[in-house]
Amino acid sequence: MQNQPRYSLMRRFFFPYSGEVALTRSQGVRVIITWALSFPLVFLLGALLIAPFLPIGSQQRFWLLLTGVTGGEIILFGAMAWFVVFITNQSVRLQQIQKEQKAAQSSSNSGGRYGS
Repeated sequence: MQNQPRYSLMRRFFFPYSGEVALTRSQGVRVIITWALSFPLVFLLGALLIAPFLPIGSQQRFWLLLTGVTGGEIILFGAMAWFVVFITNQSVRLQQIQKEQKAAQSSSNSGGRYGS
């Protein structure tokens, strides 16, 4: 049985994968959804905390602006998470190709000139 490394709470929540194996589609979707909802939620709560102290014309304008900004943040952080998942998977695939090439190269060199 393999021991899984114990990551910090933030690491386990936002990206709990080691980087040694490519993420499956469902794991990638989980990371994207987590990022797309968690980070904008923090900004939304911060904006709601400081909103009473800001001189905003109307409440309707405030909610419209807040909704638009939150939607933009969801898109932005979702795209960033997709990029992280994509780059992680590309890196894993590249490492696997390099390992295969090293294994093939070492097996072809093992005989040598005299077949030892």
